[in-house]
Amino acid sequence: MLNQTFSNLEHARVLTKAAFRASDRLGIDQSYFSQLFEIDAARMLFLSSAQDVFDFEQAEWGHAIALVACYSALCILLGDDDPIKTSAWMKSYHLDLGKAPIQLLMAPNGIEQLEQFLLNFRGV
Repeated sequence: MLNQTFSNLEHARVLTKAAFRASDRLGIDQSYFSQLFEIDAARMLFLSSAQDVFDFEQAEWGHAIALVACYSALCILLGDDDPIKTSAWMKSYHLDLGKAPIQLLMAPNGIEQLEQFLLNFRGV
């Protein structure tokens, strides 16, 4: 059981770090990130400083997985992970979405919708 607990904690650390890196590369500032994940300022500070991790029993876990998947899919589409390109893509209006992807994120299930859009665009 101890190994299982350690493994879960390690997965949570990796996912939390990956979600913060993805949000940074996508041009999502910490204020927007906290709104997106419905995290208060104090918890945001702990998460961003690696003193806390996402809870796999909460919606934030699924949001983090979807955000990392969006980032990964976008990097494949763009051919690299240049933060200038990924951020510009997120902030640009897209006819198929009817808005900029960053605006879609704040809609209910917005992260999941963006993930599905990118996967469909890639033909996955």
